[in-house]
Amino acid sequence: MVYSPFMSRLLLLCVALAATTVPANAIPNLRVMPPAELVSNSVLIARARVVDVDESDWADFRQMVTLELTDVIEGDFTVTRVRVAAGSLLAYTDDHYSKKEEWLVFLWHDAGFYRTVNYQYGQFKIEGDVVKGWRNGDNVATDKPYYSVREDVERLLTDMRTPPTDPAAPTTTLPPQSGATAPNPQQRLGPSGKPAKRPTVIRPEQP
Repeated sequence: MVYSPFMSRLLLLCVALAATTVPANAIPNLRVMPPAELVSNSVLIARARVVDVDESDWADFRQMVTLELTDVIEGDFTVTRVRVAAGSLLAYTDDHYSKKEEWLVFLWHDAGFYRTVNYQYGQFKIEGDVVKGWRNGDNVATDKPYYSVREDVERLLTDMRTPPTDPAAPTTTLPPQSGATAPNPQQRLGPSGKPAKRPTVIRPEQP
């Protein structure tokens, strides 16, 4: 079979594309989530210290990490340690932990283990009580003191739990307190602003 120069170039182009194409199912939905979305997708939000890192053959994770929770912001406040599957083998993920590191983590639970929400985008390293790469209201990365980041997370949790108010909803008037009497619009007021007392009429005795 004779190949024309055009067919040869087309064949080479197809081979090159096939070699560089990554399967769609190998790419997770990685994106930088704003803090509000991280909070809403987490079952456990905490400041944690890495105390142990083991190799893992569970699913597509290379690490099984033990985190010591030093400050639980949201979740089970009785839990002091959790096991987190990390080191995903999926393309473009980088959710790795090392011993003695300190992190602010957003975790969700799956198949008996915790996992980091959205892989590396759900973990923020803490250095010198400063959260590195925290996202502000405009979703821009910035370093911020931990106590200030904690306040941000608590505010987002409060907003998430507060039901929205309907401006068209009718307002209710509370009933008067017990023993209180409604003011009479026809009643005269004295100089002090209080209702004036009626004058006492003394009639003379008849002989």
